[in-house]
Amino acid sequence: LKNTLMHMNLRLSDNLENVNNVFVLDAERWFQGVEADIFNPKLWYMGKIPYGNTVFKKSTLDIKSALQSIAGNAKKIIIVDLDDILWGGIVGDVGWKNLRLGGHDPIGEAFVDFQKALKTYKNRGILLGIASKNEESVALEAISSHPEMVLALKDFAGWRINWEDKALNIIELMKELN
Repeated sequence: LKNTLMHMNLRLSDNLENVNNVFVLDAERWFQGVEADIFNPKLWYMGKIPYGNTVFKKSTLDIKSALQSIAGNAKKIIIVDLDDILWGGIVGDVGWKNLRLGGHDPIGEAFVDFQKALKTYKNRGILLGIASKNEESVALEAISSHPEMVLALKDFAGWRINWEDKALNIIELMKELN
């Protein structure tokens, strides 16, 4: 069920990424930690209700949180570094073609899965940003050119990719994004 929901959400996100006001929620989260209450035979036979109450409670909280975020009542951003966070390796040292990302490499697959998780958050209305000590042109080329990248430049609300102090870059980025 977990993998099926993840693949469905990714396909939905890909197909709807250019449609305004459509947000895909990560329904797989609703089932985490409630294995005993996922399916309730009594509810199924009485009303063809496929899930137990705990699943509906978790989904309600998730939908409420997403609506608050969309309405601007909850501004959230995830700011990530690039090297050994979005991909394996230091892009300035190995070049984008030699990064560990995807393929039949367990470490590369883990980076792809992490990017998929970030994309899910982005599709729920949470902003993504980058703060990284790199040459900006080299880093942006990696994001734009690597065939296994899940995230594209358009997925990021902003970035600070330079050799300046990372904490100051984050403050500057936050000011820019209000």
